Amino acid sequence: MLKAIIVDDEYFVRKGFMHIIPWQELGIEIIGEAANGEIALELMKQCHVDLVLTDLTMPVMNGFELIKQVRAHYLGTWIAVLTCHQDFHHIQEAVRLGAIDYVVKTELEDDTLNKSIERIIERIRVEEKRKLELQEQQQEGEEPWALFLTPVTGEADWELPFELMMPSGRSRAITIQKKGIYVRREELLQKYTNIALLYTAMDWKQWIPVIIRGVRNLPEKAIVQLLTRYRDEKLFFDFQAQKSGYEIDWIELETKPVATDDAAMQVLKQQWRSFYWVYHDGAFQDLMDKVRERRPAVAIWIEHLKNTVMLWRHFESISESMDWAAACEELLFWEQWTDWLALVRLRLRHHELSEDVCIGILRAMQMISSDLQSSMNQTEVARRINLNRSYLSRCFKQYVGKQFQDVLNDLRVEKATELLATTNEPVYQIAEKTGFQDEKYFSKFYKQQTGRLPKHVRKE
Repeated sequence: MLKAIIVDDEYFVRKGFMHIIPWQELGIEIIGEAANGEIALELMKQCHVDLVLTDLTMPVMNGFELIKQVRAHYLGTWIAVLTCHQDFHHIQEAVRLGAIDYVVKTELEDDTLNKSIERIIERIRVEEKRKLELQEQQQEGEEPWALFLTPVTGEADWELPFELMMPSGRSRAITIQKKGIYVRREELLQKYTNIALLYTAMDWKQWIPVIIRGVRNLPEKAIVQLLTRYRDEKLFFDFQAQKSGYEIDWIELETKPVATDDAAMQVLKQQWRSFYWVYHDGAFQDLMDKVRERRPAVAIWIEHLKNTVMLWRHFESISESMDWAAACEELLFWEQWTDWLALVRLRLRHHELSEDVCIGILRAMQMISSDLQSSMNQTEVARRINLNRSYLSRCFKQYVGKQFQDVLNDLRVEKATELLATTNEPVYQIAEKTGFQDEKYFSKFYKQQTGRLPKHVRKE
């Protein structure tokens, strides 16, 4: 049975968590509680703790410092975060420091809260089982294999993999920018030719090892192409944070993944653009699972998601929305996308407007951004999402933080600027593609919005 402590500066939150969750049924014994990180560390000196459930904002020692201290002095202890939905950046930072998951304290039914705890426990059990299996593995034979190390985060230390290699390994290893490092078994230090030791030696928060069996001698260019495809198209969906490593055969590496047909891609896009998943947990999980199962072309699918995220930066009512586009660039696997979107969907909810209105406005923004060429106006958009025009105007401002027309103008200017910078199309064609039938009026509008004429932008 796992021994756990609850750390939160709010007395009733601690007591609530201790009594709401059927801990014994889940295989957990709550052995203590603490009002801050300093008290928690003192408690951990007195007794063994397997799991720390901690708040982040506390006096004396906050949750972030507690996570750092636990990771430094109690490597076998797991950490999960207790937080509110507003703590978007806090959760990201906690996970980066070493927390395995989080539980939202507010606006959760008991059943949902139980499921969150069950998810954390299952994750711990899977990883502990994996460690036991690795310890039981015997020394591997002389079967030829190679190691492909791929980063789990954009902040991974690229010097760490070379610590596994003999001095000659650095020059013989193949480094693929942003994708990983490939090295043959014979270039590893002797102790790391034991796969069990190799797995346990890796910092799985930074790097994930992939053992490739049945190695073939191919030109470096071919190896780079195969590993890049594997990383971007297969491992992208296969990756799970609780797994310590993966094993594949070379023949699998050379097998081209079956592309998702256009019809399946359209179904996924429609489900995404419905935005029903923002408010409904079942719809969200269904969409995430379908994407993992159907494996759409990664470049196309992620570009589609990023375009939507770029739209959301117009939400002046959500301060961090401007940072979301940059955050997307740090997401390397579908599981990371799923975890990140689970947080974003909470921030997209508005606590004064109804679900139907918010979903309607999200659809409206998607609608106008994908059809800038038309002369669509607020009246037409209101009709399409079944809202009164004046009501849409009022709710749009309340939800987004900007007037409908201001968002539409911004989108047209952004699209026009992109076309001016990346194409040689005549200005009149760019005007038509952004909803203007008159080139002169378009140039005047563009200068009013940006302070520059379209022709001057193109010269730059």
